[in-house]
Amino acid sequence: MNSKTQKIPNITNEKESFLTINQQTFKELLTFIDFADDRLNIGFVEIKFSQDRNILINTLVEHPDCNNIQFEVLDFSDPNLRFLRDELVTALKQINIQPNKKLILLITGLEKSIGIVEEYPSVLTNLNFVRDDLRTSIPHPILFFLPDYALTRLAKYAPDFWRWRRKIFTFKTNRSNLINNSNNIIYSTHRIANVDLAEKKIRLEQLLNLLNEYNTSSKEKNKNDLLTILSIYNQLGNTYFSLGQYHKAIIFHQQALDISREIGDRQGEGTSLGSLGNDYQVLGQCRKAINYYQQALDIFREIRDKQGEGHSLGNLGGAYQVLGQYEKAITCHQKSLDVLRKIRDKQGEGIALGNLGNAYKSLGKYQQAIIYYKQHLDMSRKLGYKQGEGNSLVNLSNTYQALEDYQEAINYYQQALDIFREIGDKRGEAITWFNLGLILKNILRYDEAIEAFQNARKLYQDMELNQYVENCDNEINALENDIHPNSQK
Repeated sequence: MNSKTQKIPNITNEKESFLTINQQTFKELLTFIDFADDRLNIGFVEIKFSQDRNILINTLVEHPDCNNIQFEVLDFSDPNLRFLRDELVTALKQINIQPNKKLILLITGLEKSIGIVEEYPSVLTNLNFVRDDLRTSIPHPILFFLPDYALTRLAKYAPDFWRWRRKIFTFKTNRSNLINNSNNIIYSTHRIANVDLAEKKIRLEQLLNLLNEYNTSSKEKNKNDLLTILSIYNQLGNTYFSLGQYHKAIIFHQQALDISREIGDRQGEGTSLGSLGNDYQVLGQCRKAINYYQQALDIFREIRDKQGEGHSLGNLGGAYQVLGQYEKAITCHQKSLDVLRKIRDKQGEGIALGNLGNAYKSLGKYQQAIIYYKQHLDMSRKLGYKQGEGNSLVNLSNTYQALEDYQEAINYYQQALDIFREIGDKRGEAITWFNLGLILKNILRYDEAIEAFQNARKLYQDMELNQYVENCDNEINALENDIHPNSQK
């Protein structure tokens, strides 16, 4: 079973201020509860953070106007939940319904299965389909506690069910709780590129909630608020980038750039410019990326930010390499390595080593490239930097492939696939599948090669990288023609 009856802890901190700013909405919620009869009545409580939700539920349970109400809190936080109606029916059978009391079900955690980025989540598709059956199978009022983005997705992907809503109760977050949540989320010690897919989705959910709270606040934004919003925009952009949604990443990085310029934050401006360069380079717009990287480099040198300078040099080198300007790329990467070593930025040093390996590989100096790649791999593993580990494994695979040591290349590719799946790096996984397909084609394992190209194609399609989708199609079609030369397309 995917739900559990939950006891909400007694919460005193922040309770008074939360109820004060939501006094009218709370009265409306009490009225809904009072008039809801013993049949399916659906209400939605829009609430951003679990702390506020727990305060609200605890207040309802203890409120004197609710003495004749039996509240049952059902937690549906399983991200793989598909059939909510079935789980509600099962949970209802286990509830000891008290005589002479009205039973109201309070549903929490459903945002986990509703998700953030996937289209047509199964739980909503099914909920929309079984809507009419709920009248007879769940003859009790239900209140769904959800953040705003989950309600938006519910309205989009379960429109028939959404039409049954009786009321939406929107609760605001008190100022101190908002600041505490901001600090806890924004200043997390875990880099977004180094966490698994599930944590990335959680972080995305938290950041979207924070952004909505700051943007809808009626309070005039001071500089501290704008700095917080700037950080949220940057982290949203980085998170979408790590999930392979580059066009969304550009939107948020551009907003971060606009705010940093508005408030004169040169550090933030340089960071946002570098991020935009990364976004455009992944999309194949290298000259545009170089423009952003150069602006970022100029700013970091101006403010004497050595770490920013080192990473900007590395980014420039990567863009020049894509354009085939290898000597220029090596110069940038060597300067990057020198700067980052001086300030003892071990992770940046590892990236610079990997970049140098890329440049030497492009010049056909494979053994020199392998030396740099293995240094990068060792350093990434010591630091626990998963993204760097995956990248260096792919680079080693590519080099051994160029040396026609196919079994060694396959071994590294398989290790890289495990890493990229773990951290949810769709682009890294797609590149790895495509390159693995090329090797399998070369050693005449055509069926496996087609499967690898199909896996890459699906990932590229999800990221809307149409040129790469076309490349996969070309490889698949060529292989199918080789296997069945006389078949009609």
